[in-house]
Amino acid sequence: MSEEAMMDIFVDGYQSEQPATPEEEMQRSMEKVYSARQNSTILNAEMIAIEEHGQGEEQRNCAVIRIGHMKGIIPMEYMEAKDYRQLRNMMGTQLSFKVIGIDRERDLFIGSRQAAMEHMRGSTFNRLEEKGVGVTVAASVRFVQRDVLILQIGGIETSMNVSEYDYAWVSDLRQEVSIEDTMHVKILDFDRESGQIRVSRKQARPNPWESVRQFFTENNEYVGYVSGVVEYGNFINLMPGIDCLAPHMKFEALNAGDKVTVRIRDIQQDEQKINARVVNILKRHKG
Repeated sequence: MSEEAMMDIFVDGYQSEQPATPEEEMQRSMEKVYSARQNSTILNAEMIAIEEHGQGEEQRNCAVIRIGHMKGIIPMEYMEAKDYRQLRNMMGTQLSFKVIGIDRERDLFIGSRQAAMEHMRGSTFNRLEEKGVGVTVAASVRFVQRDVLILQIGGIETSMNVSEYDYAWVSDLRQEVSIEDTMHVKILDFDRESGQIRVSRKQARPNPWESVRQFFTENNEYVGYVSGVVEYGNFINLMPGIDCLAPHMKFEALNAGDKVTVRIRDIQQDEQKINARVVNILKRHKG
């Protein structure tokens, strides 16, 4: 993939080039925070805790972060979190934020992830409008479910279905991806007005189905591994990105990871489908 076709969107982090005393570290931290407040720049830090801050009935849940030796809080209403559960799911992840206030008495700063995300979204849409649909960008995984990934691309959050993850069959994305993993995805469509973006990981990768008939032909037998067992059959991985579908065996049940031999019945290249039949179990997976 050429450099012109790929666009990475990122925010530089802070790096210290030489060891420093605690006092120097504190001074550097304060300078970084004060500079970010003055210049409205975006910082990154790990969310390390959830604490309640405020007085009386105005106590509210806040994400806790640190810049060096200086503590910061981001109130939940500035986190773009819908509820406490969503806030908790961000624990241990890197957050982008802007400094919107400083409590000098407690050496505490107040941040806003919402402000950073709005800034990043605007910059990202500007670049997408310049580059156009079809560009490949870097995406960070924010949440993983069995069939869906929540991705962040330069301040824009979008969901991607498992069907757009890979050309091969994937039974459970939680076995493939972790929070904060990065991947390259292709921009299929975007709408600045609604803030929506549609992406695909598999379409950012070479399509193995274009050369499928160089490796496989009908009425011949091939070795593969069971990649998924569903109600209507078994998916058998024949090579990276290529799976066939075989009916359940009459007297044997297959499990993911089993090594088998299949006979290919037909290849539908345009539909990216191979129908086959399991003729032998070579080795059971020990899981």
